[in-house]
Amino acid sequence: MLFSVQPNAASLVVALRNRRADLALLPRPQDADQLRDVPGVNIASAPSLRQCSLDLDGNFAQLRDVRVRQAIALAIDKAAVMRAAIGDNGTVLGTTVAAMQEAWGAPLDGLPNQRPDLARARALLAEAGLADGFPLDLVSIIGFEWMDPAAVTIAQQLQAIGIRLNIQRVELGVWLNAFRTRNMRFTFNDWGTQPDPHILYYRHFRSPPGGADFRNWNNADADRLLDQGMETADPERRRATYMEFQRVMAATVPTIMLYSPNLVTVAGARVRNYAQHPTGWWFGLAKAWMTA
Repeated sequence: MLFSVQPNAASLVVALRNRRADLALLPRPQDADQLRDVPGVNIASAPSLRQCSLDLDGNFAQLRDVRVRQAIALAIDKAAVMRAAIGDNGTVLGTTVAAMQEAWGAPLDGLPNQRPDLARARALLAEAGLADGFPLDLVSIIGFEWMDPAAVTIAQQLQAIGIRLNIQRVELGVWLNAFRTRNMRFTFNDWGTQPDPHILYYRHFRSPPGGADFRNWNNADADRLLDQGMETADPERRRATYMEFQRVMAATVPTIMLYSPNLVTVAGARVRNYAQHPTGWWFGLAKAWMTA
């Protein structure tokens, strides 16, 4: 049995069409469209624990002003970004990943800065003394294919409020060094989690020394809530705590969670009883088998 270890998405699709692969998790969910006419192939799609996002470094240039971060959030149409990057093969996010939204996610209609409002965005920039707009670098990682069309779309959207993006494509090692040293600037990110809010939020958003706060958010309310969530065992109290944390996150915008791409699994006719785990890992192999 073969499954997806190939880095080249096109080669993987060819292998599935030619039955040289029995099971694969597609790195680009939209590639499933090329396999729907192949007999004996089963295509399954499910929400994931992964997020494609924008991070806004609170120590970088104009992003130090919360009004600028809010204006950027209000200028971005997340659904349009997702369509440009992966079509309709995902879920637009608020403040948590798709596979955790039902259990832990704050309702999107109760969160600020989630839908485009260009008039409000321009007003916020004017309040920040930036009515004429400004140039801003957007860092994209070479090899993450979704980032290229997403960057073009976001550049067009921010142009409408006077922010002129310069897209910088860097190697993954360069990006990782900036991440580790908390010098993220304005950048794309692509990461996943286990299905618990403490694992999702604490290390990334809690101030040092408890967490790493890679985005230099330095938010005391967020720190208090993250500590409270870690210390609380009661499920309902934990849920209320993380709901409040998400409202703080949405209001002050250290990150903009764009969308979760669907986990699209392609299985040949010989594969039986395989279910894809929302982490994208291969736990489902434990209960799967193959016919002769």
